[in-house]
Amino acid sequence: MQDFLELALRTLNGMITIGFFPFLFQIYRKTRRRFYLLWSAGFLL
Repeated sequence: MQDFLELALRTLNGMITIGFFPFLFQIYRKTRRRFYLLWSAGFLL
């Protein structure tokens, strides 16, 4: 049971992380502020 819960939470965390990347990258493209580019790259790393 604990292994399944850990796998489910890790998968959810990964999907949230990948979901935030395009949003932050779009903000970077509009504002050209390097902070958002580094923040989105940090989510992927």
